[in-house]
Amino acid sequence: MTETKYPIRIYANAEELKANLPDLENADPRTLAVSITQILALHRAEQIMILDVRGKSDITDYYVVATGRSGTQVQAMAGDVEALVAEKGLNPFHQEDLSSRTWAALDYGPVFVHIMNRESRQFYNIEKLYADADRLIPEETVPEETASGN
Repeated sequence: MTETKYPIRIYANAEELKANLPDLENADPRTLAVSITQILALHRAEQIMILDVRGKSDITDYYVVATGRSGTQVQAMAGDVEALVAEKGLNPFHQEDLSSRTWAALDYGPVFVHIMNRESRQFYNIEKLYADADRLIPEETVPEETASGN
């Protein structure tokens, strides 16, 4: 298991993020997973990670896992992931109770998204189930125009 950090840009709002997300209808699974982490980061999700389970799972290539600080945040993040990914051309094959305040799941085939509250994340401990999976951890970057003072 390796842990790799990758940069993601933090956008000011959903409109700016939407304008910068790639078309996702025919995107490769990693691009889809990274795009989803950007949506989650906009909501200030905690403990965002991508588990690379290619060759370790028969059902998906990547798990995107994130924690919400409240039930309202879990719902909002799940709703926005679904809506923004759909606007970029891809609907989930299946979704699991997006009204849940403890755990929401979105199945995009090669990418499966789990958004949980802290208690559910600790209890189900998906990372432990795939302890041998490589982990991709987003590292927030400051937009260039902010960094340069423009």
